[in-house]
Amino acid sequence: MKSRLFNGGLKTSLIFTLPTLPSKLAAKQNFICPKPNGLFKNPDNCKTFWHCSNNSAFLKQCPGGLLFDEKIGICNFKSETIQSSI
Repeated sequence: MKSRLFNGGLKTSLIFTLPTLPSKLAAKQNFICPKPNGLFKNPDNCKTFWHCSNNSAFLKQCPGGLLFDEKIGICNFKSETIQSSI
């Protein structure tokens, strides 16, 4: 567990190992990494995101009903997430 200051208060966040979705599902997406490394929103599903590593894209799923927050690059609670597609 790690803590950080967020909007003037202390916020604790859990770090999860996120599952990679089956390769057949990821292969259908044809995602091209905008940068060689990083986390990027999935425009088709805000419960998933793309993890790019050395220009290889891996579709990951947020745990427990969380949504990917592209502004801060983590899975977050819906009430804390700003999404243009929600």
